[in-house]
Amino acid sequence: MYCAPDGTLLCNFFTYGRNTECDTCITRSTDGGATFATPVVVSPASSGVGGRQPNVALNGTAGAIAWLRDATDALGQPYAIVQAAGSTDGGVSWTSAATPSSAYPGSRLAPDVAVEATGAVTVAWTEYTATGGD
Repeated sequence: MYCAPDGTLLCNFFTYGRNTECDTCITRSTDGGATFATPVVVSPASSGVGGRQPNVALNGTAGAIAWLRDATDALGQPYAIVQAAGSTDGGVSWTSAATPSSAYPGSRLAPDVAVEATGAVTVAWTEYTATGGD
């Protein structure tokens, strides 16, 4: 859960279905958590399996969420990609998920996101490739 400077609460979560497929969702509250809006699915289960380590930020009307989504390479080996979505209306609606990390197999950990007052978004993460730490 994230509390914006204006008191808006953003709560991101995953809804799991069959196997390990899950939707990546986010909802918001403007009354201190007494009520929450209908959740928005920013990345449906059909876009991959598993979601973890979400991070969210909001600065005025600009917002961003980043998380890890599990994937497999051509040989069936698991790895994680970073996905992110944005909002320009204070978290009421969100863009479709984008993938700022490369699709190259490797381990990605701890995605983080920041939103500047200008609306500029920064997404950062730790990445280890098959050839060593990067």
